[in-house]
Parts: sequence; C-alpha cells; structure tokens
Amino acid sequence: VQTCALPIAVIELTQSIPFLFKDYKLAGMVTGITPLMFPRLFKHPLVSYLRHTTLLRIAFKRCDRIAAISETTRKDLIEHYGIAEEKIRLVPLAFSRSEYHKSDVFSRYNLEGRFILSVGTFQPRKNYTTLINAFDQFIEKAGHDDLFLVIVGELGWRYETIIATYNNAKHKDKIRFLHNVNDEELMNLYEQCLFFV
Repeated sequence: VQTCALPIAVIELTQSIPFLFKDYKLAGMVTGITPLMFPRLFKHPLVSYLRHTTLLRIAFKRCDRIAAISETTRKDLIEHYGIAEEKIRLVPLAFSRSEYHKSDVFSRYNLEGRFILSVGTFQPRKNYTTLINAFDQFIEKAGHDDLFLVIVGELGWRYETIIATYNNAKHKDKIRFLHNVNDEELMNLYEQCLFFV
C-alpha cells in the first residue's frame, strides 16, 4: 500500500513479473530464458514456451529496468525480446562471505581420490546423460582408476533417462549422486574437486 508521495519500486525475482498496473517503478531480474530457447527440456514445454513468448514479453516491456545475471542472458534478452540495451543492467549473482570450515567430505560421502564435480537439479536441461556417458568413455579409454564423478542435486523432473544412463554405465561404481548436501559441505566439494562441470 502506498502511504507516501514517493514512488514505490518493486523488484521481482521470479518469472512472474507483474505487468497489469503501472503505479510503481518495476525492476525485473532474469536468470535465463531457456524455456523459450529449449522448451523441450522442461516439464510442461508448451506452457513454458507460451508463458515466455506472451506474458513475459509484455512484462519485460512493462519493466523500467531489467537485471540480467550474465552477459549471455543480457544478449538473449536483446536478441529474443528486442529489449533496448540501456534498459538492461548486468548484475552477477552474489555469494556468501560466511566463515568457511574445512570438513572431511571424503569420508562422509565415501570418496576415494580425485573427483570431477557437477551441481544441479536432476532434469534434462542439465545434460547429465551426456556427462555420464563422457565420463564412462573417458575412464574406459584413459584409465584413471582413482577418478570419480560426483553429481550433487535433488530429483527434478523427467530424470528417468539420467538414472537409466547411470544404470547402463560400465563404470557406475565411480559415479556418486549426493543429495541433501549443506552449504559448508558444498563449499568443500567445490574446493577439493579436480574441476567443475
């Protein structure tokens, strides 16, 4: 409710930017437009696509400013929605400066040796099937018996193909799926991995 003469500013962090009223300044934050570019990778492809081609197109025009979290997202907004460059600001995601404590993630998660890390919800657009197949082929051809693949995340949607790919992997004993990993453990995994995918 507006209780003073100053204009109200609303920052919308979801994909449901309001656009029906214009009684306040509105800034939207956009993490990406993958539902528009790759609708087949989402749980409800048609709904996601229509939402991004109609409602969000109107909402973006309604916004006074738009924050994009990456240069790629900024370029996508300009290319696919025709938004003026001066309306978009690049605002990279922040990180916590909380105190870091080293923990023994190796013993907790039964890791032995070096590991490659990937983090994200189990869903098609994360492309875990390709990652698992690539890792399986790499171990098959290059050896590296001490190397593991660690994937951190929770089950999302249409993950059955990912599980099937894992079950068919020749070296699935070297692949670990981790769930319910807390922030401190995740920091340790990032720090101690060989590299991140």
